[in-house]
Formats: sequence, C-alpha cells, structure tokens
Amino acid sequence: MDVIEKRMNAESCVAMCSHEPVWIYDSYHKRKEESLEKRMYKLCRKLGPRLRLRLCGDVHNYSRHTPALVGSAAPMLVVSGGGGAFLHGPRTTPIAHLAQPYQHEKSFPAHPSVVNFATRLFGFRIVNWQFDFIGGLLYFAIIFSALPIPLHRLSPDDGVTLEPLVAASHNPLGLIASILRLTWDLIVHIFLVSHWSCIVCTTIIIVMIGIIEDKVPLPKRLLFGAMWAALHIFAAVGLVALMHCLLSFVYSSRMVASSAGEWRSSMEAQVSEAVVSLFDCTLDWLKTRVGLSGGALEPIEAAWVWLRGSPFATVPLCLLRAADVVEGITFLSTTVTASHNQTIVQAAASSTFHGVVFGQFAPTASRVGILLYYAHAVWFYWILATPVVSFIVGAFLLFSVHVTDTAYDPAHSAFQIEDFKHFLRFRLDKKTRELHCYVVGVDRVPKQWVRDPQCTRQRHSSQHNTKNSSTTASVTDEGAPHLQPAPSIWKPNEEMWRVPGERRHTSPRLIEEFTVMPHTQSSAPVA
Repeated sequence: MDVIEKRMNAESCVAMCSHEPVWIYDSYHKRKEESLEKRMYKLCRKLGPRLRLRLCGDVHNYSRHTPALVGSAAPMLVVSGGGGAFLHGPRTTPIAHLAQPYQHEKSFPAHPSVVNFATRLFGFRIVNWQFDFIGGLLYFAIIFSALPIPLHRLSPDDGVTLEPLVAASHNPLGLIASILRLTWDLIVHIFLVSHWSCIVCTTIIIVMIGIIEDKVPLPKRLLFGAMWAALHIFAAVGLVALMHCLLSFVYSSRMVASSAGEWRSSMEAQVSEAVVSLFDCTLDWLKTRVGLSGGALEPIEAAWVWLRGSPFATVPLCLLRAADVVEGITFLSTTVTASHNQTIVQAAASSTFHGVVFGQFAPTASRVGILLYYAHAVWFYWILATPVVSFIVGAFLLFSVHVTDTAYDPAHSAFQIEDFKHFLRFRLDKKTRELHCYVVGVDRVPKQWVRDPQCTRQRHSSQHNTKNSSTTASVTDEGAPHLQPAPSIWKPNEEMWRVPGERRHTSPRLIEEFTVMPHTQSSAPVA
C-alpha cells in the first residue's frame, strides 16, 4: 500500500500477476466473491482504474475476459497456464470480478473439446493403468460373498436333477437370458443374504454420492450418485455372471479337457505329447544313424522313466496346468462348490435362487482347493473387470465435466490431454503506453525431439565471429537466439511422421493479439 501511495501517480498503469484466477474459481464453485484472496481484492480496490491487467496461471489453458460494460475502467482478465501440464478445458461462462460483469472474449482451445475427451475415454485405462489395482479389487470385493458360483442348478422341471447353468443347446438369446437371470439372482443375494458384499455396495453408493460436489442440488446428487453406483454394481455382478455362464457353456459342450471330472489342461497335454514325441524321435535317430543297440539304450530309457516321474517334469507341468485359467476355474467350479452334491443343493433349495446355491463350498473341499479357486477366479475376473471399471470411471468424469459441470480438475488431470500449449509475448509502446500482447499456441505438440544441427552450426559460427571481431556487442546482438532461423537446439523428430498411427504435429501459430489500453492517455511515459 505504501508503494501505491508514494511511488504511483494518477496516470500509473499496473499489470498484476498472481497465482490463482479467482474469477474462474468463483464462477465454477458458485461462491460469493472475495471469499478468497481478500488482500488481493483490497489491493485491486486500492489501485482502482490504474489496474489495467490481471494475469494468472494455475488453470492449464488460455482465456481472456473483458468488461461487459462499454467504457468500464475494470481491468482485463487473462489466464495463461497452458505451458506444461495437462490441458484444462476452457470455461466460456460469464463471470464477475470486482462487482463488474465480464464477458468471454477468447480461449485456446476455442471450445471444450468433447471429441478429445471421447477419444481419451477409450484409452483411459492406458494412461491410468495404476487404477487397475483399485478398480479390480473393488469389483472383486462386490462379488466376494457370492463366490463360489456353481456351474449347475436344480432343474426347474422336477426340482431334483442337476443341469448346467447354460446348456450346450442354448442359442445366443438363451445365453443372454441366462446371464441376465443370474445377474439378477446375484444382486438379490448380495443385498438380502450376504454381509460383506452388501457392506461394500452400500459404501460405494455413499461414496459416489459424496464425491459429487456440493454445488449440485441435493436431489441431483442423490440421483447421479446412486445411478453411477448402481452402474458399477451391475457391471461387477454382470461380469461374474457372464464369466460363469460362459464356463458352464464350454463345460456342458465338452470344450475343455476337464469335462471328464479330472483336472486336465490342453496346454499340459500338448507339451507332454511334444516332449514324448521328441524323445521317441531321438531314440530312432540313435538307433538308425548312430547305430546304438538295445543294451546301450537301456540307461537312456531308464533315465527317461525316472525323469518323467521326478519333480523336474511334474513341477513344470503343474505350472502349465495352473496357467490354463479356463481349465482350472472350470474344474474347480465343479469340485469345490456345492453344485456337484445333489443332497446339499436340495437341502438348501429354500434359500437358492432359481436352483443355484451361492457362496457355499462343498464339505469335501480342501483349503488348497479353495485357495486355488479364489486364485483362478481373481485371475480370470481381473482380466474382464479392469477394462470395464476404467471405462465407467472415464464416462463418469466425462459426464461430470460436460453435464453437471463438476470434477473440473480431476477429470482433466485423468484424461491427460497433452496438446494445446501456448505462451505469451508482451511489447510495451513507450509513446502511447499501450501494452501489446501476442498469444502463440501449438495445437498438436511433438512427442519426440532431436537435436537441430542447424542451430549447432549457428552457435559455433557466432562464437567464432565473437572471438575474431573487435565489435563484440554488435555481433552478440546479431547472434541472439530469437533472431536466428533455428533458435532452439531441439526440433521435432520428423521420422515419427512415417510411423503408422502417429499423427503429424502442428507448427506454432498466432492465436490472437490484443492491446491493454492505459486508463489515461499521456505522451509522457511513466517509469
């Protein structure tokens, strides 16, 4: 305040640079003006009409607002934060600052790009791959209490015999109907019978309602939160229903080697056959080409018999069997669950859903079998769930930004749009005291850079001329980087343009040019 009173006169002009553009945040949060930065507002009022420009960053884009009233002495508002971090979509809504209405003049990019968000939606999992751990565990927690899910159910005809969830004779419509029926049964089981999954689902509903910002009316918060929570729950349950219906279909169609009631694996069988065939071919070669007799081959055959029964052969085969997830989960679903025990199913018929018993292991199931079942179920379910949960979260952020006008910063940070960079250049006219601003932007930023040999030659030439010339100052001015054809030592890697799928970057261009006028015309510049 002392500087304003002692060192500024009535014709002084001020351009104030600060961190946060409070006019954007006040408009976004719909809060009362001056709730933040009270000292900054006090300083602005002290400056009065001498404040001609407010320049801020923090929001990663470019936008400019001017007073809506013609002839107003209010300052121009400029946001310039699109230099490094991921893009924030521009906000074109009218704002108010210092009790003055403002109108939107220019932004870069020009409008909130739904296309950029939509393209990023399908790649949301790629740029946010860490979310797989949280999303996969969350979805598995939703359906945990319903496991194990059997592949058989009581026949609706007589209520005594067991039949697959999906028979081999089912058509695609019958398969879809079975998936929807099992999904509904699982949802009813989760909310009416289970405990852990019900707690998880209730927590998800509360959290989804709570993360919606307070500026949204309470009825809409309840509606939107419950809607997105229900979508997550339906997706989690629907995926596990899809998984088990498909497993039941392949089991009833005898498409897996474990259909005979023994844990087998097609990969294990193929590797075993290949190794045995290789050994037989080796013996034939030793007999026909080398000429070894039967007595000389007996030690080799004995070693082969010992090797096939040793851990050196059984352990790799067990690993191959465990890696075959479809075979493993199919076999375990028919052995450790209660579905294969008709007596247990009939005893629990009063608590079953369409003849299916959820969340009950067979009394004969061992702890090792139960652990193997959970391991295979998590592995198989994780592959199905992680792309879906990432897509739903991305759709939720897209919906929040473009429909409810919430999650502004989290959504743009998650989508990680790297394009639309810009910077500002100012020029002060000493005669008219006008401040000219040039906004330079790049729509598509290069992904890879290489050294520019032309710039290197320029630097060596400039250094050589500086050493051999007596007029060092003039040579240095002429060799200034911004005056050279190649001012930077880096340039875009043009070889990437030839790679399929790589898009071509764009060159810098002038976005706009505007002038900040002094509040009092004077021919004498003010220091």
